[in-house]
This record gives sequence, C-alpha cells and structure tokens, in this order.
Amino acid sequence: MPPRRIVVISVDASTEREYEMNRSHRVPPITEVISAMTTVQLRRYNAATLDLIERTLRDWREELSAEREPLETYFIRMDLEQVTDPQKRDFLNRIPTSFSLTDEQVDVLIETGGSLLRNNPEFRRLAVDAGLTL
Repeated sequence: MPPRRIVVISVDASTEREYEMNRSHRVPPITEVISAMTTVQLRRYNAATLDLIERTLRDWREELSAEREPLETYFIRMDLEQVTDPQKRDFLNRIPTSFSLTDEQVDVLIETGGSLLRNNPEFRRLAVDAGLTL
C-alpha cells in the first residue's frame, strides 16, 4: 500500500553575516571577499536543492497517486528570514555553528523552531488534512 502523505521539512539555518565591506569605501580584506563569495555560492546551491526537492515531490505525487487514494505531499520550509522580531533574528544570526551552545541559545532555538513550524502555512495544511489540532 503506497503512503498517503509524504512530508519533507527543510530547516535553513544559514545566517546573514554583516560584512564590514558593506559599510566602508575601503578595499576589503581578501578573507572577507572569499567569505562573501562562498556565501553566495552556498545560497545558490541551497536554492537549486530546494527546487529539486519540490520537483521530486511533484513527480512522486503524480506517480504514486491512485484514483481512490491520492498522495499528498507537504514541503515545509523554515529559515531565519521568517523570524519577524528583529532582536530575536539578530540573536539567532549571532549563534555560531558549533556543537557547544549555551542554555539560552538552545532555549531560543527550540522556541523559535516550534513557533515557525506552528505558523507555517504548509504545516498548518498538513495538520488540517491529518485531523490534528494545533
């Protein structure tokens, strides 16, 4: 029996780094230029990957749907840009990529992730379709 629902959750934890070269007319250091270029390439790669996931889910929906049992797919995307509170977004952007986080950082990450998920339109559609209450 094929599945009735496929859910993919994508959490983009990339941050928006403030580069000094954005605020100055001086020639930036090579390390800052390389970092900015790397960020651009990673964002392009992420966008291409997200497009591929969306196409794959659409293909699966078409291939695996039966007349009586249609397959529903849900692609839930979350990222820091969805955080509307500027202070919280700034706090989250400053959390380093590390295996060692403070208790405060962990608490804010968990609270923010839960809030972003509960307010995500695709997650809400899944909840309604599955008969769940939020």
